[in-house]
Amino acid sequence: MYLSSSAMKFRRNSDDEALLPCSASVGGGGGGGRSATCRLIGICLSVSIVAIFALDEVRVRYLRHREHNLLGYKCAKYQNPYYFRLQEAPSSPAPIGWFWQASYPGSGADLTADLTRTLTGYETGYIEELDELAALPQHTLAVKTHWPAGKYFYEGDYRSPSPQLKRGSPQFLQQFWEDVLDTDSDSMNRYDPRPYASRVLLLLRHPMSAIPSYFNNIFEENNGLDGHSTHAPLDEWIGWRDSNFDDQLMSWVNHTRYWLDLYPDQDDRYISSYESLTSKDEKSGKKSALQLARFLLQTPGVDTALLDVEDDVTCTWYQVVVDAKGGTQRSVNANGAQYVRPYDASHLDRMEEELTKLKSEYGRKYRDVADLMMVYLQMLRDKRKTESAVGEEGR
Repeated sequence: MYLSSSAMKFRRNSDDEALLPCSASVGGGGGGGRSATCRLIGICLSVSIVAIFALDEVRVRYLRHREHNLLGYKCAKYQNPYYFRLQEAPSSPAPIGWFWQASYPGSGADLTADLTRTLTGYETGYIEELDELAALPQHTLAVKTHWPAGKYFYEGDYRSPSPQLKRGSPQFLQQFWEDVLDTDSDSMNRYDPRPYASRVLLLLRHPMSAIPSYFNNIFEENNGLDGHSTHAPLDEWIGWRDSNFDDQLMSWVNHTRYWLDLYPDQDDRYISSYESLTSKDEKSGKKSALQLARFLLQTPGVDTALLDVEDDVTCTWYQVVVDAKGGTQRSVNANGAQYVRPYDASHLDRMEEELTKLKSEYGRKYRDVADLMMVYLQMLRDKRKTESAVGEEGR
């Protein structure tokens, strides 16, 4: 039955707290009719609200898809004016004020170097020992280093004051980190990066992703494969994980702590999150690229013409990170299976413990560190939901 607007009225409930629409005439005026009408109207309102939210979600997804397509279309024919600068650069260009690009292995160092080179036309060098700095060309903008993480405490030029300690043993690692983290001690003079560059670009990636990415590097090197080409087999990951997890987690944590301690002034460092730079949410990715561009703008001798234009930075980020992935995305799994890297609950507990410590230790002084650790802790909570059914498989 059609109900005109004149047939509807509002009444207060018994507590006089809400107005409820009811019919005064349906069902012979009885309470049963009014109650049935109220239920019907309530159901209709609920369905309408659900439909509105569903349509809004569709609209948001459509706008994101449209934005992605528009950005791709806008940047499809974009030509970065600095991309070929190195090939055309004079043999002795004016020196520039370079900075450290520090990261735990597997944290997007090569991708970031590709983006930096394409934004500026200047290269990122790589060294394993400080005495290699002299061999770098003058137009080097950044120097990539994994010190003091990665293979240094297994193969690097670190000499323990106790030579009898077996390299890589728990006692050796304890001595290593005590020496390295004591940045004011005389024993650190030959490893101190501060006299060489006054600024650092610190790349961070969640340890639950960075550690297996580093193992992929090891697998490729041990098997003579091209870098960034192949995911290691799951069974090899599990064996390596169970033997090396705690050492590598502390390597990640202490690497982060080391560079934060050496460069405490936020004007001298920028933390670039791999997750933000490669985010599927383009707003987050573009924001990260623009923040990187602002850091590069502060480098003496760097041409600012491209970095000053937001669209240039955005399209360069789109081409290097979204479209090309900087040539650093692995596309092959060694055994052809789906790529997964499970963790036990104990591994997730240890990561949560150490990330919480970092947040507590540095979060009060550095908002950027606090915010990133909160994101990483939330990622762990999300990971637990997906790992709960895989825990036994990963043992």
